[in-house]
Amino acid sequence: MPHIQGTVKAIYDNRLRDGKPNKYPNFKIIVDDVEATLWSAITPVCKKGDTVSLHYGISKKNGSAFVLSDDDKNPKIQVMPEGMDDPLPQSEKEWLASPPEQATDFNPVQYEKDTVMDKKGLTIWIQGLLQSGIKSNQIKITDPKGLELVTTDLIDLYKKIAK
Repeated sequence: MPHIQGTVKAIYDNRLRDGKPNKYPNFKIIVDDVEATLWSAITPVCKKGDTVSLHYGISKKNGSAFVLSDDDKNPKIQVMPEGMDDPLPQSEKEWLASPPEQATDFNPVQYEKDTVMDKKGLTIWIQGLLQSGIKSNQIKITDPKGLELVTTDLIDLYKKIAK
C-alpha cells in the first residue's frame, strides 16, 4: 500500500456530470505528484493547501491511483496539524544560541532531563530499553520476577538521570 505525505494541490468534485448526479461519485485529490480518486460521496476532510497523509492503492484494471478506506469505509486521509514539531528543550536552545567556541558545553544528561520528565517519557524510555535488551538476549523473559526486577532497576536509573 503506497503512502504519500504532502500538500494538497487541488481537489476536483466529480459528483455531478453535466448537472446530473454521476453514477460513480468521486473526488480527484492531487497531493504533490500523485492524483488519487476518492470513490465516495463523502466530502474529503482536506482542502487545497493542507498538508495530508494519504494511503492509496493502484488499480489493476487501469493503473490509476485511488484512496484506500479502512474497515469502516472511512478514507485513509489525515490532515496534519500545523506546527507538528515539538519545541526544542531549553538546554538545546541555549546550546544553539551559544558562540561556536562554547558549543562543547552541551550536556546530554541535562538535555534528557529537559525532554523526558513525565510518566509518558518514563514509559517510552523503559519500553525502549526493555525491547532492546530482550531482542539482544540480554534480558530473558522466561522469568517474570527477573523481568520485574529489571524494570524496577530501570525505573530507579531513570529517576537518577531525570533528577
